Amino acid sequence: MVDKMLILLEQKNQCLDEFLKLTQYQNQAILNENFDELSNLVENKNRLIKIISLIDKQFLTIFEEIKKQ
Repeated sequence: MVDKMLILLEQKNQCLDEFLKLTQYQNQAILNENFDELSNLVENKNRLIKIISLIDKQFLTIFEEIKKQ
């Protein structure tokens, strides 16, 4: 179970890294007034938020199972 938790943490870390990159691109899109690109970046960030939420739920489920032991 701990191995699965580590995998989930790595996946979350990758998502957060991508989220940070998108935020930086978002800043550039705003500065360049490229609102179509900004819209795409916001959609991608929303997708990542959903993925991170699922990862967190899986992590907490495993954590609760371990606590019961």
